[in-house]
Amino acid sequence: LATLFRGSNERLDIPQNNAANAFLAAIRVSPLDLTRETIAKDDHARAIMDDKLIRIMAAAQNKPDLLDRVPEFLEQLSKDAKFPDYLEERQKQTQRVHRNQQLGSLVEELVKEALIDEGFIVERTHVGADLLIQPPKDDVSDDDVTELTLSKDNEKWRVEVKATRDNDVRMTPAQARNAVSSGDKFLLCVVPVETDTMPDLDDVQDNMRFVEDMGKRVSSLCDDLDVFEQYRNDITSYDYADNRGARLEIVSGNARVSVASSVWEDDGFGLNALAPRLNPNIKEQSQ
Repeated sequence: LATLFRGSNERLDIPQNNAANAFLAAIRVSPLDLTRETIAKDDHARAIMDDKLIRIMAAAQNKPDLLDRVPEFLEQLSKDAKFPDYLEERQKQTQRVHRNQQLGSLVEELVKEALIDEGFIVERTHVGADLLIQPPKDDVSDDDVTELTLSKDNEKWRVEVKATRDNDVRMTPAQARNAVSSGDKFLLCVVPVETDTMPDLDDVQDNMRFVEDMGKRVSSLCDDLDVFEQYRNDITSYDYADNRGARLEIVSGNARVSVASSVWEDDGFGLNALAPRLNPNIKEQSQ
């Protein structure tokens, strides 16, 4: 039977044919076996076919419903020569997003550790800023730093941490608006990272740069964001730059505020200068 089907140009679609199913049941041959034998001509081909089927089943992760999409994808593969390229690009994009998430989580933890080493009280906060920091006072020793968490009179700054391997970083609308509403109590912390490397604490301490006037830089862009949200369905692409290194990007209905590397490279300051900038009474540590 497999030999007969193998020489035919007609599609083998046994599950949709009641008569064919009845005949195969009478001779005790399963549709899966016949399909397998039709595609695989010898033992080597059967082994390859079995391996591919096992991998497909394993990819379904014990969720049979996921297999419903497999025929649809295979049909698309046979009809569209560019479809494999699209799938490959999507896979690369997914892997990129996963790596960026891992990098972001690692850098955030290292930034937190670096700030604690400098004597700051660090805690996580709500959506819109990654960290909340409290600087040490002049008259507080290292042993007393933890007491600052109990004080209601200490000033606090919101810190948005961004790791980047590119020439810019992107802030979400919520982060940009938080920068505006927080004013001089908002800090953008950018950590440049070498390509294809994962940083350690020393890398973060040496390379992290803080920008303290992001609210002023993105204020006008937030006004544009308000307009964008009113006409979201009508806007697909938009790029507006101001003169302070930040620009509003809208692609496929998604808005981000892009901050150029010149912002933290030219106007940013390092970890050693952070405490003196936040509290003028603290003398800047020597490099």
